[in-house]
Amino acid sequence: MITATHPTTQKTKNTKSNLIDVYTEALARFSPEQIYDRYPHNFKSDATGKLRGIPPFRESKSETSFTVFPDGGFFDAGDGFGGYAPDYIHSLKIGRWERARGRDFVAAVRELCALAKPDPQADRAGIPFPELSLSQSEIEKAQKSENRRGILACLIKLGQDTLWSEFGTAARDYLINERGLTEQQIKDFHLGYYRKRSDVVDYLKHKGYTATEIKEAGVALKKWEGYIIIPWLDEGGRPLTLYGRYHQKTAPEGLPKTLALPGIGTKRSPLYLDRAIAAGHKEVIFVEGVFDALLLQALGETRAISGVAASFSNEQIETLKRNRIEKVYHLGDPDGGGIGGTNSNLTRLLKACISVYVPPMLPDSLDPDEFVIRHGIEALKELIERSHHGLRWKAAQIVNKCGLDTDAAKERVLREALEVANSVPSQYKLELETFFWGEIRATMGDMDIDEFRELLERQINNDAQTLSDSSADIPDSFSPNSEYTQQVYNVLYRDKRWICVEGKLYYWETNHYEHSKDVVEKKRIRDFLNTLPKKNKDGEITYPFAKPNCVNNALEWLKMGFGIDPELVNPPGLNCTNGVLKIHWIESTPTWELVPHNPEQYYLYEPVLTYDPDAPQTDCDRLLSALDPAQLTIFLRSVAASLDIQTVRKYKGRLVRALLMKGLGSNGKDSIREVVRLMYGGIGMTGCTLSDFRQYDEGRKFPLSKLGRSRVNWASENASFAKIDSLQSLKAAITGDPLSVENKGKDENEYDPTAVLFFNCNDIPRLTGSMEAIASRYAVLTFNKTFTIDADPSKGEIEADPRFKYDPDFLKTHVLSAFLNRVLSELVNLMSDGIDYRACDRAWNEIKAENSHLFQFTQDVGLSYLEGKEMPVGDIWKLLEGWYQDNGYLSYIESSTGKLKADWTDSPIRGDRLVKGANQVTARILELFPKAKRVVLANNSRVIRGIGIVPSGNGDEGGHNQSHNQLPNPEVLPNNHSKQHNQGDTGNNSSSKEIELNTSPPESQQSLDDENTDYEGSTGSVREIQIQTPRIQNEHNQLNEDGCEEGETGYDSSSMESNSSLTEPHLLKPGTRIIHNESWVGTIQSIHPDGKVAQVYLDLMESVHPVDIDNLKLLDE
Repeated sequence: MITATHPTTQKTKNTKSNLIDVYTEALARFSPEQIYDRYPHNFKSDATGKLRGIPPFRESKSETSFTVFPDGGFFDAGDGFGGYAPDYIHSLKIGRWERARGRDFVAAVRELCALAKPDPQADRAGIPFPELSLSQSEIEKAQKSENRRGILACLIKLGQDTLWSEFGTAARDYLINERGLTEQQIKDFHLGYYRKRSDVVDYLKHKGYTATEIKEAGVALKKWEGYIIIPWLDEGGRPLTLYGRYHQKTAPEGLPKTLALPGIGTKRSPLYLDRAIAAGHKEVIFVEGVFDALLLQALGETRAISGVAASFSNEQIETLKRNRIEKVYHLGDPDGGGIGGTNSNLTRLLKACISVYVPPMLPDSLDPDEFVIRHGIEALKELIERSHHGLRWKAAQIVNKCGLDTDAAKERVLREALEVANSVPSQYKLELETFFWGEIRATMGDMDIDEFRELLERQINNDAQTLSDSSADIPDSFSPNSEYTQQVYNVLYRDKRWICVEGKLYYWETNHYEHSKDVVEKKRIRDFLNTLPKKNKDGEITYPFAKPNCVNNALEWLKMGFGIDPELVNPPGLNCTNGVLKIHWIESTPTWELVPHNPEQYYLYEPVLTYDPDAPQTDCDRLLSALDPAQLTIFLRSVAASLDIQTVRKYKGRLVRALLMKGLGSNGKDSIREVVRLMYGGIGMTGCTLSDFRQYDEGRKFPLSKLGRSRVNWASENASFAKIDSLQSLKAAITGDPLSVENKGKDENEYDPTAVLFFNCNDIPRLTGSMEAIASRYAVLTFNKTFTIDADPSKGEIEADPRFKYDPDFLKTHVLSAFLNRVLSELVNLMSDGIDYRACDRAWNEIKAENSHLFQFTQDVGLSYLEGKEMPVGDIWKLLEGWYQDNGYLSYIESSTGKLKADWTDSPIRGDRLVKGANQVTARILELFPKAKRVVLANNSRVIRGIGIVPSGNGDEGGHNQSHNQLPNPEVLPNNHSKQHNQGDTGNNSSSKEIELNTSPPESQQSLDDENTDYEGSTGSVREIQIQTPRIQNEHNQLNEDGCEEGETGYDSSSMESNSSLTEPHLLKPGTRIIHNESWVGTIQSIHPDGKVAQVYLDLMESVHPVDIDNLKLLDE
């Protein structure tokens, strides 16, 4: 289990209304002996800090089978039941083990609070129970939180056991050889190994957790397989979250090096703060990395903690403050991020009344763990002892940044120094003078710093004294507001915060910036200037500023002062009614945090979305049922990318495609679009159409000007004739390449598009270019269901709810929060698993066929990529000529001279030209197959290399079953790493040819290609083709009724049983599930004519391999 610690108890100043906070404080108040005292357990403490005693509901010969762990959890080995304090209190009441849920959980927490009596001598108040403010949702939230802690504790235990089994050998080697840890240190810090998701599900169910509880905890994830588990505990030593590191130095391509469990508040306490508190420290050493902190702690530096980022989060700083940490040594990584993190921590920690010290930068660009491995822990401690106060470090940073080579540079130093000094809390006045200004004085030489400071302060405070003439008398007639523009500002614009973005004024309104139109502000300025008097030289009162040009000048002057960088507007994350949901990144893993609204966060839209991680999903799921599950995943991950598309592109490249939303009638598209629009407050979504992009390409750039700050561009109406593959601006918008914005009357500016693109298409868009290039940028979602009254599900109908379309308040209160939760979940899945677009293949192929008769031709005759093959151009022409005749495009009629004459019927698809001769074949076929090559052979014959004919068979298209005679997508290059089993030549002269059989695998494998013969050219010669049958992975991470993902059994292949005797050969046939050599499970694809060898798809290898028939047995699943 986990070695836990309890923080020093504190005085509770305010009555808490949050049940989780109340429960957490109550646990921190007691030791395990004080909580588990309702039965004479006769506890004995062992060397690891566990309490072992008599179980309450059965006899125990050893009298030690009931264990209480230092983190407050317990386990009864005889009954196999484990839990935490509420479960114990509830079970002792009813006389049997049972989890405390709902009101039983509340009652247990109430009893804990009752035990926490006030202690005036310890300056400690009692813990009032929040009777009046408690709600059912809060009860459920607290219970879920406690369930999650218990599940994390179980997973940590399972991970430890797995790490020290034969399955954890490679992970242990990595920790010892690459990270410098000993076996004992690995055990002390409870590191583990996540082997298989099914192991986790089985173990947690064995521990009494339901499938729903496992799913809500978010720990049963296939993406964690192969990762080392690092437990992350809160300041009280109880499980908070898990951190994962791949078990090799370099993660395989496509996998992140690190993982973290998602969720709000899961990292609110710095890593290993519990150990620092347990050791009695009031000062800590901040390091960035998990293994930095782990190694330092393991070597005895118990002050080491980590924020697992370049700086602490605001929540972590609150935790430090709450636990009375007084000093932080900031040991950042020796890079730009480390310096930025030091600046961030310095500013925010000082505001929290926590002093900051900065050690010298680590040499040779070493991270802390690398430094310790090379130089030892004592060298690091010596480095810490040479730390400078954070304010001295900041002063040195200012000097290094501005320089001292000129008087102007020195003035910049002092100006920036004064700005920093004014932001430091007043209680640091002594440190400010000693360390900060002391460092500045030491670097300025003979310059009188104090006098210069005084002059700067007077100037900043609008004093009329100037630096160039500090001794001049100030005339009585001087007014610091003598300019009318300054008076406009002081009278009209100092009451609230204002900003100007691209020429528009906005003012702060509680939780966002509200736009104020120029006509409104001009009226206010005009009214003021109309009453602003001035004496002329004759002493007469006049109103010289009551002029249009003065109004305009004042407004432009204000905008110049309020201007901010447009790149800062509407930053990643979401503006919500209850705060700002900020997205944080641990490398490629996203987490999120709800922070208070702040004028420094420049959101220009009023929030309508409330972040509620426990929002009911029912109404949201009803609306989203408009899409099939696989396509819904594509949609949600595309929306999720819009939360921070720049970071998604950083790690995933050009993964996110534009979506063409195809469907007619009442199919839910418009209602879902409205939900996305509301999520971004109504202004984060734009509706630039395909026609707008066409106009941009033609030189009229104004229609795309609104795309500059868009997060989602969803065009509801689009002309079907728009040729999307020829729209260069649309290609740039999809991939994030620069576009230009051209507003009316403004200069042209360049920007990087940050919008995810959706286009409603009732009709099929025109496609004329390379199908392969088009498919890499676009995907098609099909809305083929209909919302109607008295729906018939058998007809693809869904019961209509008018509120989805006509009641925005219903969407805000019943759908929006739940939709956000789905999107956040898919953001995590997007970054770990990417987006599987195969579910769009069928609709995409239909569009291709409707746009290109040649694509339909390739489908009908089986023309596809085939590596190493080639087809004579003449043979392709003969096939195409025959296909034209069969489909009514071409007929031959006899002329008056007795010769045959071609009679062509044009394609009904506009712009889809027919190929009317062999000389046109090469260019048109290469448009469909750009990876193929045109080759002229030695005999001067022309061939296209890289394509061939593949006869139809049972295959799979994008995860959907297809008919027996439907051909593979010609744009999917076949994998070519499977080996032929026969030793003879596999070319045209092969005497041993593989017989084509029914190769359809089970539905759970979803084959993409079949093993078939290939007809090269028109010669009819047969060659063997080896195919691969990849296993399609379920993409929803949904738990079925057994607590597993759909398509999983919950057991790994090593636990499957086979028939004990050899299988009769006649029982083995294609499609049969088998086990090979008592360990490898798979499916027979085909059997060689000699009956000795079979081609078998092995599940764990995810590929086809030749195996001996004698080593196969039928699998009893």
